[in-house]
Amino acid sequence: MSFVLLSMKLSGIKNLDKEIELQFSNKILSKTINVRTNNVKAIYGSNGSGKTGIVCAVALYKSLVLERDFITISNSNGLLENLINQLTSTFSITMTFAECEDSIPKRVLLHSIVVKNDNGKAYISSEELKELHGTRLNDNSKWQNIYSVIEGELTLCKSKDLYDMTKNLLKTQSVPSIAFSNFITYRPSKKEDSSVYSKISTVWNFALNIRAMFNSYDNYFNKVDDLNTQYLDSQKNDYLVPKSFYNLFEKRIGNLTRFLKVFKDDLEYIDIVKEEKNDKYICTLTLVYKDGRRIARKYESSGIKKMMDLYASIRDADEGKIVFIDEFDANIHDVVLIKLVDYIREYSDGQFVFTTHNLGPMDVLQKGKYSIDFLSEDSKITSWVQMGNSSASSVYRKGVIKYSPFNIESFSFLGVFGDGTSE
Repeated sequence: MSFVLLSMKLSGIKNLDKEIELQFSNKILSKTINVRTNNVKAIYGSNGSGKTGIVCAVALYKSLVLERDFITISNSNGLLENLINQLTSTFSITMTFAECEDSIPKRVLLHSIVVKNDNGKAYISSEELKELHGTRLNDNSKWQNIYSVIEGELTLCKSKDLYDMTKNLLKTQSVPSIAFSNFITYRPSKKEDSSVYSKISTVWNFALNIRAMFNSYDNYFNKVDDLNTQYLDSQKNDYLVPKSFYNLFEKRIGNLTRFLKVFKDDLEYIDIVKEEKNDKYICTLTLVYKDGRRIARKYESSGIKKMMDLYASIRDADEGKIVFIDEFDANIHDVVLIKLVDYIREYSDGQFVFTTHNLGPMDVLQKGKYSIDFLSEDSKITSWVQMGNSSASSVYRKGVIKYSPFNIESFSFLGVFGDGTSE
């Protein structure tokens, strides 16, 4: 089974105070879904428009679905208090996605979660899960309720077992996070219980297939998903790898080496020095070059370190995952950036969504129907539509894109710099 994100609505994260929607497919589903038709989306917007907030929303959704103690821990460390928009005090996200087998949608679900911040204490105020019966995503009559949660009360649910299991927990945990922790021992006795749990399990697996990558200074969640980097101690630049995962870690570092050699043909190999510590290995990576140079990862250029981190995300998209990356273009040469985007567009089996300021990818993506979105400073999304023979980059530069005007001239900066005392 694979998953395809069809649309995403979100609001109330960082400085996004209005709801925005990202579209990835037509409103009417076809019998088969060809992911490669629209498998890459670039999101453009000025600094401060909220691009990072989109990736934060995805990471937040994943944490809410998968982690039982996420709300409790986030309340203690102030994470949600600082991420939820201060004007609305409410974060909401709706994921509409398809579970597919051989490109054929077997199940289409809509899952939404609303989290409120009440004087520094966040809680889940509502949650709902619906299933599509039909092909029209925008026809409300075709969506059947699986369950609904309002202020901690589970309603519209045929499973009594789920009701009993989630009682008094639904303000601090999502239904999937509660239910899945009981899947190992739970044996549904009735058909309706089995059906409900099957759909909740689909939500869980969908969240498992999501990846969110930030720049180091924006990694509020202090974690990543991949074995290449999830055990990285960012201060010491060492990897704490469980012994049971070491062979896989070693294999992935080998693949990472081959990836880097595409750009650094003078790279010989990556040396792994490991030191045993209880049930883990402390691993230090050193890049060894053909001329004899040995450079520890810690002292490598920011560009090489960025490529090392990106490798895992691109591989995930290649294997069918849904990947969101903030500032994909940071520390990457324009030519390399375009080639990577082109590779993902042509060969990836997953979906790849990234924020960027670099206009280069526009020329690669402009023929796609849902491949370029523009985010305005007042939280409005405009999707690129072909305008005759004009290129997306030229139209964007001229300020023709709706809600995205460029009204800055060189003289706009006169008198801004310096203290005004120089002659």
